[in-house]
Amino acid sequence: MSIIDTIINTINYINALVWGLPAVIILAGTGLAVSVLSGFAQIRYFRKALKNMVYKGTGAKGEIRPFAVWWAVMGATVGVGNIAGVSTAIHLGGAGALFWMWVCAILGMMTKAIEATLANYTKRVTPEGRVEGGTPYYIRLIPVVGPALAVIFSIFTFIAAFGIGNMVQANSVAHAAEYIAGMYKGSPEVARLLAGILMLVFTALVVRGGLKRIAEVSNYLVPFMVTWYIAVSIIALVIYAENLPLTIREIFTYAFTPQAAAVGLAGWVVYSAIRCGFC
Repeated sequence: MSIIDTIINTINYINALVWGLPAVIILAGTGLAVSVLSGFAQIRYFRKALKNMVYKGTGAKGEIRPFAVWWAVMGATVGVGNIAGVSTAIHLGGAGALFWMWVCAILGMMTKAIEATLANYTKRVTPEGRVEGGTPYYIRLIPVVGPALAVIFSIFTFIAAFGIGNMVQANSVAHAAEYIAGMYKGSPEVARLLAGILMLVFTALVVRGGLKRIAEVSNYLVPFMVTWYIAVSIIALVIYAENLPLTIREIFTYAFTPQAAAVGLAGWVVYSAIRCGFC
């Protein structure tokens, strides 16, 4: 066995271990537990949460307007992860897997709400007036093992930023550029190179401005992206409207087979992983 084969087999083993049944149990189980304990607050307070998210004022201590943060989150939600997770679930588990992705999405809303609440509760303002916070800040408050877990989380998040947070999206853009170049008899290699250079330049310009600039840029760009994404989805639904009754019937008919349930949960894991790396 070559070194490359050994590396691939090792990565596949770790991937199955990390993103397999343990991840499904932990993620779905945590979502169910906090949902029950909160009385399914994600449903009871949905309208109030939506009202707070689109509030355009400034927070008491925050650097970023809540509305800008909302658009930034929307930008991370729709797109590559949304397509990859759903398509993975349908391919492996059939239409019934969608039902369980819906269930997991509702449970995941409460998990995300708890994460955001803890991050907001433990955030701090530096002497320079910069707001700092996030998962490592509240993880380190756990007795004994907290500081070590915060460091480990930060390291894994740093690593994930290259793969889940960047390479997946950059690869999708490069493939799209190659496809367009092929349509117009252009060079796929040149298109791929230009796409990479443009992404590098624009990303550098935005990132140099820090978190505030990232959120503000998202506030201007994401509305167009989300609008087109939703518009194309609606167009697809209209074009294939005659298939909707059959699709809905199949979703609920095959939702309660073991394969659909298991793969639906797995698809949600893939979607969550690609979307934000569980950060």
